[in-house]
Amino acid sequence: MVSGQTISECRRAEKLSEGGMRAACQAPGGAPAPSSKLGKGVAPKRERRSRQRPVTGWTVSCLVCLLGVSAIGTEPKRDRYVLSPSYEVTSPEQKLAESVNASKDVYVSEVYTEQIVSKLSELSRALKESPPKVAAVSEILADSFRATPLKAQEVALRRAPPLQLFRSSPDPRLTHDRTSFAEEFQSLIAAYERILTAEFEVVGITLPSDPNSSLIETRIHYNIVGPGTDSWRVQQTGEWLLEWSRSTDETWLVRTWRMVNRIRAAASRPLFVDVSEQALGANRSYRGQLRRGADHWRSTLDGAIGIDAYSHHGVSVGDIDNDGDDDFYLSQASGLPNRLFRNDGGFSFTDVSAGLAPPWSPT
Repeated sequence: MVSGQTISECRRAEKLSEGGMRAACQAPGGAPAPSSKLGKGVAPKRERRSRQRPVTGWTVSCLVCLLGVSAIGTEPKRDRYVLSPSYEVTSPEQKLAESVNASKDVYVSEVYTEQIVSKLSELSRALKESPPKVAAVSEILADSFRATPLKAQEVALRRAPPLQLFRSSPDPRLTHDRTSFAEEFQSLIAAYERILTAEFEVVGITLPSDPNSSLIETRIHYNIVGPGTDSWRVQQTGEWLLEWSRSTDETWLVRTWRMVNRIRAAASRPLFVDVSEQALGANRSYRGQLRRGADHWRSTLDGAIGIDAYSHHGVSVGDIDNDGDDDFYLSQASGLPNRLFRNDGGFSFTDVSAGLAPPWSPT
């Protein structure tokens, strides 16, 4: 038998659940609890009396049913959903790469410059091979190519060893075609046993006034260095004016090649020797700070220190103790301590930074 108390409690559960959990509320033994329609706004007397009775276990079971958990019989099957959101996040590195991508730039000159730099980089790599692939220069020349002499007539600026300097004056005549230019370029490279440095930098670009024109002009600074066939080191540096035309397949080819200026230097032996270790090696500041370089400290120290490679760093030379020897003050990148070195004679320097106060004080 089902008590009147139990029936009343289940009716209350029905009303609270608005009919949604009616099937979950059952009497003991599995029989459904009898239902009764209650008048709207009218509470039965038995229901009012049941509120005064203590809460039974059956009341708790019905309330648990309302929360979606059955305390009687088998537990209903529930599907489990795991939300694993995946959001596409752009890293700071990706944003930086996009900002320096010339192909996405609104300035077409930067797009053209990057394309031409790519062609010149291929030439640089070919020249630094052993032996140099001089024929690579012909691959960037147009069929209608014309050029001025690359070396022209040299004037000696210095002939005394160990350093000889020569300057070439430009010849404006376009005397070379593809074949003769390749031969002169070969003679230019023939002065080297091998090439260590082949730099071709675009330092200027001029776009045509006619938007339908496919011609652009670039000013190229070049620097070619390596051991010479008859000297310890040879360096040729100067500037060229290159006019480029774009072919039907969107490839840039050189149409005209003009020499603007050229300096050739030949050294019979090394002209400079690094004596930093000999002069400063006894100082702890040199071994622990200066020898490591700014790049090391930027990758090692916390960014909050403010290491700035673009700060005012350099060398100032003067006689701080009036002994006739030149001392020097070394200004480091922002975030690193500057150093003052006193000349002790005999090519030896001592760091005296800690013992001397600066001649100024903050206000």
